[in-house]
Formats: sequence, structure tokens, C-alpha cells
Amino acid sequence: MKPIRIIAFVFILSLFFLNCKISINKTLYVNDGENVYSDVMTINGSIFVGSNCEVHGSCRTVNGVIEVGKYSKAEDLQSVNGSIRVAEDVYVRGDVEAVNGSISCDPDVKVKGKVVSVNGNIELQKTRVKRDVRTYNGHISLLDSTIIYGNVIVKRTKGSFERRKPLKIEIRNGSIVEGDVIAEREDDNIELVLSDGGRVMGDVENILVIEE
Repeated sequence: MKPIRIIAFVFILSLFFLNCKISINKTLYVNDGENVYSDVMTINGSIFVGSNCEVHGSCRTVNGVIEVGKYSKAEDLQSVNGSIRVAEDVYVRGDVEAVNGSISCDPDVKVKGKVVSVNGNIELQKTRVKRDVRTYNGHISLLDSTIIYGNVIVKRTKGSFERRKPLKIEIRNGSIVEGDVIAEREDDNIELVLSDGGRVMGDVENILVIEE
């Protein structure tokens, strides 16, 4: 899929730059309160950013998880094969993207860019996302007054693959999508569940709406 190629290409390209904290076959740690003035990147390892940290660059891994501790700041968070977990009150200046892994954000996280997962679930609690939330094959849960200022999009799958399991988008507990909720093709296996004051301010296209 195109997202895999993009993340892998960006990762490999970045290896040519000298101002990166780079590791192969090793987990990288940013200690509590530490400032890092470079990208943090590893191929076969995870990235753990502590609390009250500031990473003036992106965190990227191919085979590993990314965890960012509370009150920290970073640029893009990208994982190919691994989940991304963002603790409370974190500010992400760019995008949060995973290919084969879930994405979860604790309360009061702010993402200036978009949140994208290809094959993993997305769960956002009291989170602010300035751009879109996108998935190909994962569930999306917007909880506890989360606000998406862009759209929620279920992207079109490629080739002959057909989605076999139902895909669910949940907007609950006063969460709001200010844009549209869109499936890029008609698909009876996609449901949008609205409950406890969850709202879509724009249009809903090609998705079954269930109000609880």
C-alpha cells in the first residue's frame, strides 16, 4: 500500500542525514525532561519518550512501538509495524501514522496534523486533531469530547482485497467531527455509531448511521 511505501521511504531517506539519533536493532529512550534536537529513529526497536520531554524532530520506527509520556512535545510519530501510544497532554506538531499497529491518545492530546492507521484501530480520548483521521481497515473510536476539525475518512482498499470484517466508527460522549465522515466507496460493512451527544457537523457518505 502507498502509506507503507511512503513511511519506509521517508525513514530510509532520513538515514542519510547526520543530525539524527539513529539505532538499528536497539530500543531508544528519551529520558524524562530531556530535550532532543534531532529525529529519533530505529529500525528494529521501539522508541520511548519520557514525560516533560521535547523532541525537535520526528520519532520513526520500522519494527517497534512508539510511546510518548505525558506533557511532552514531538514532531511526526510514525511506525510501520508497531503501535503508537500517546499519553495525556502531549502536543504533536505533525502527523501520527501507523501501518500495522494501533494508535491511542489519552486525554488532552493535541495533534496539529492528521492521524492515520492502515490496519490498526484508532482510539482518541478528549483529543484535538486539526486535520483528518483516516483508516483503511481499522476501527475508529472518538471518546470523551474529542474534536476532529477535519474529516474522518475510510480510504479505498487497493486491488482485489475486500473488507471481510465490519468496520465501526464510534463517536461518543460529546465528541464532534466538524467535517464529513466519508467512505470512499459504498460498503455495507461500515457503521457509524453516534451516542451520548456524539455529532457529525458535515455530511455522512456511504456509511450506515446508528444512533444509540
